[in-house]
This record gives sequence, structure tokens and C-alpha cells, in this order.
Amino acid sequence: MMQRIHCPNCGALAERHYHTFLGEVRTQCDACDYLLVTCAKSGRVLESYAPGLAVYKTSQRVQILLTQGTAVLQ
Repeated sequence: MMQRIHCPNCGALAERHYHTFLGEVRTQCDACDYLLVTCAKSGRVLESYAPGLAVYKTSQRVQILLTQGTAVLQ
């Protein structure tokens, strides 16, 4: 079974696949290359990958773009 969801990393449309035969749930996003594979029974993380933080310096402040929003350090 496949479900369309919003990516927890970038917010784009992603897919969540439920593999009952393998006993795992795979969430993946083609937009940002996010991947999370969990055990369907226990919820334990089996495999994961999420792109790192992007850091930009603009004039007098540094913006750190987080996976779920933006934090600004001044």
C-alpha cells in the first residue's frame, strides 16, 4: 500500500510505502532525497538518510535552514 504525504524534511509531496511482507514502512521524498525505513511492528528505525543543514551568511546575520523551518541567529 502507498500513501501520499508531505515530506517531514522539506514539505514537498512524498510517498510512504507499507511493505507487509518485509514488515517495514518506507518514507521517501524525491525532491530532497529523504529516506526513512522503520519496522512496521516496533517502529524502530532500520535505515535513514536526510540531507544536512544548509548554512548561509547574509550581511550581519547567519541563517540556518533547519529541516522544519528557519532559525535566524543575530
